[in-house]
Amino acid sequence: MASITGASRLAAVLTLDLKPFLRNTEIAKTKLAQFTQQAQALGSSTLRSVAVGLGLVGAASLSVATNFNELATRLRAIGQGKEI
Repeated sequence: MASITGASRLAAVLTLDLKPFLRNTEIAKTKLAQFTQQAQALGSSTLRSVAVGLGLVGAASLSVATNFNELATRLRAIGQGKEI
C-alpha cells in the first residue's frame, strides 16, 4: 500500500510536470491561431479567383447563346421558316 510520503511525492511531480504542459499548450494555441488566419486568407483569395473565373465562364456562355440564337434566326430565314 502506498504511504502518504509516496503520495506527496507523486503529487509534487505531477504539479511540476504541469507547467511545461501548460506552456506548450499556449504555444500550440498561438500557432493554431496563426494557421487559422493564414488558412482564412488563402481561402478568401482562392474564393475570389474562382468567383471571377465562374463569372467569366458565365459571360462567355451568354455570348455563345446569343450568337447561336442569331445564327438560328438567319438559318430559318434562309430555309423559309422551317425548323432547323
